[in-house]
Amino acid sequence: MTREQRAEISRRNGAKSKGPVTPQGKLRSRRNALVTGRNATTLKFFVPPAEAIADRHARRRYYQILDGMLDCFRPENEHEAFLVREMAHIRWHLEPLCLRRFQLSELEYKRICIDKDHASESVIDMSLYKRIDTLSRRESHLLNMLLNDKKLRQRAA
Repeated sequence: MTREQRAEISRRNGAKSKGPVTPQGKLRSRRNALVTGRNATTLKFFVPPAEAIADRHARRRYYQILDGMLDCFRPENEHEAFLVREMAHIRWHLEPLCLRRFQLSELEYKRICIDKDHASESVIDMSLYKRIDTLSRRESHLLNMLLNDKKLRQRAA
């Protein structure tokens, strides 16, 4: 096969590929080669937490949370992008903690119903509640900072 024939075949094959069409597909395709984020440029602020990098499902859930927050808040500068990323990071950590809290609450309720004599002895570890409270407060603080930044920018415009 000559060089010209190979070039023609490559041109025909290249013309077939249109790439992603929807905004969600384009966002997803931007992350195709993202593993560690070391060389990321357009997504330099959106590298998942270290725990999510190795786990495909955790990374997918992180990006679902992040994409939802980006759609909602639409950061316009690096500072806002940082705040949104931090909020997504916190929300990603909060989800399993809140699920665990719910599971423990159900377990505690069933145990109390079965053994009413030892109802005052709790099996729930209070450190879980403290962790959830700390993360929730941090997320709330970041949200307030982001909303204040947006208000200031609107007033200046």
